[in-house]
Amino acid sequence: MNAPALATVELPEPDETPAPVDDAAADRAPDAPRPRVNLLLMAMTTAVATFSMHVFVPALPAAAAALSASPSQIQLTVTLYLVGLALGQIVHGPISDRFGRRPVILSGISIYLVGTVGALLAPSLGTLLVARVLQSVGSCAGLVIGRATIRETSSGPGAVAALAVLASAITLSSAVAPLVGSYLSLLLGWRMLFAVLLVAAAIILLLLYLRFPETNSERSAPLSLSGMALGYGRLLRLPAFMGYSLCGAACTVTAYAFYAALPFLVGEELPHASLGIGFIYLAVVAGSILGALTARQAARRMSLDSIALIGTSGATLAAVAFLIGRAIAPDTVATLVAPLFLMTYAGGFANPGAATLAMSANPHAVGTASSLYGFIQMAVGALVTLFVGLVGHDSLSVGWIVSISMGSGLAGLLIARRSRRQHLSD
Repeated sequence: MNAPALATVELPEPDETPAPVDDAAADRAPDAPRPRVNLLLMAMTTAVATFSMHVFVPALPAAAAALSASPSQIQLTVTLYLVGLALGQIVHGPISDRFGRRPVILSGISIYLVGTVGALLAPSLGTLLVARVLQSVGSCAGLVIGRATIRETSSGPGAVAALAVLASAITLSSAVAPLVGSYLSLLLGWRMLFAVLLVAAAIILLLLYLRFPETNSERSAPLSLSGMALGYGRLLRLPAFMGYSLCGAACTVTAYAFYAALPFLVGEELPHASLGIGFIYLAVVAGSILGALTARQAARRMSLDSIALIGTSGATLAAVAFLIGRAIAPDTVATLVAPLFLMTYAGGFANPGAATLAMSANPHAVGTASSLYGFIQMAVGALVTLFVGLVGHDSLSVGWIVSISMGSGLAGLLIARRSRRQHLSD
């Protein structure tokens, strides 16, 4: 069966001042054929990182007992996984800009396999921690290369549609993973979680080897730490990149605040709804996926900037509505679920457009842009969950944190739009 084809675009020749890509113009001139990538395979590869993080959480108590670890010690398997996920993304992008996407994604999944074998056989907590770091550093190659590949093989509506699929895969895998982890750990034991991950990742690696083409036709200069720093420095100085990245991060990971707070919030403020907390989480997941799929359709008739603006504005308004609704009717489940669904729906709608525009800020360093974009996402997610832990898990505290985060994302988007318009008019 042939792999599904994505829309292709010819990247412009390098110039001294990287500029945002005019997607409309790019779509009018697809002169050079570009490699085709299998979107389903990219979605599976991208989802490995988040699925592997969440699937082990239900098995933490069993692993702690088996390895004679305390709850705080076994929790490090999650904390260090997140650290590896953030730092690994910083490295994969520049390397793939220099050597290509294919060797990096194959090497990344291979590293993940080594880490998975280590976790499966780990005789001690220390070994398990090292193995989890290897898993995260290896698996996040899928996140970076997935975004970069989409941006190199599609533009405009095609890029939004493909990124929406990847975003949905990440969200769905995050939601399903704890359920899968619970049943596998209960039926087969916590080590068998890693056996299942090992088999699945081996299949994905084989498919990547057979079906994943090289998409990077413009290799960067020889790689060095100073070169990496220079590349990131250029992106950090681009208002368009920073604004779109902040917008995408706010729309994507602000929901992390609710993931962290919901068990406590519902237990304290809505005890009569405690048995239905799974359906509340479902509202978060459903909102994100439906929003991304709506963006995929909207990209056929709307600009990327419009999609990002409408979605971010809607998510900001929904966050404020949550704050107001919980203040007025704190005993009502609807004031929790309705704004939460609308916020994640609008955020899921905005994210593909924001991500595409962020990685268009410098079309000659797409891998580096994908890395920094992912790092910013993780940093914003860590900050909002940290603030929830410090400030409180009640509705008003969470509402203020989320509203400020979404407001910052909207401000970043407005700055990016202004910068992009100025450049395109020059």
